[in-house]
Amino acid sequence: MKIRSILITILFTLALSACERSPNINSPKHYEKHGISFDYPGNWKISEDGENDDVRYLVISSTGDSLFLIHSYISEEVNPPELADFAQFFSDVAAREMPFGEMKTESIKPITKPDTPTWLKETLAVIVLSQSVPYTREYRQVKQPTKSAFLTSQASDENKDKVGSGFKLIYQSFKFTE
Repeated sequence: MKIRSILITILFTLALSACERSPNINSPKHYEKHGISFDYPGNWKISEDGENDDVRYLVISSTGDSLFLIHSYISEEVNPPELADFAQFFSDVAAREMPFGEMKTESIKPITKPDTPTWLKETLAVIVLSQSVPYTREYRQVKQPTKSAFLTSQASDENKDKVGSGFKLIYQSFKFTE
């Protein structure tokens, strides 16, 4: 996966945390390519859309420091990891490849949401220049018999309520198209 470029995006968006605006869910944009589709807020943008080995990845950036990531397994011959394994792998690689500062995971625990499958919630801190910013990542896996995707939202705790409706729009509209 292109974790390094995702980390650079994460760090860049840290600087924009004060610029976070509410997601424009009344005029959403639509994405439909490479076997998946979803809606996302009109004032957010797809900052990365690529493929690495058998994984297609997208990074959707909010107006500030929040991100939504999609990792879609595009080959039927590849067995995707389980949700807990993906979350731990992603968290470990993100912390290890951070170009400066530090990322410390406090916990990764299951959470339940009404009418949804199990999700995982990671609480972490991003520490840059002795400043610690608390973050939350939530991981969800969407499966079909021959397809799988991991949907990951990430926001500073300061902004997670503000961007929650944007994350919800993506989660609820995500589907496989092929």
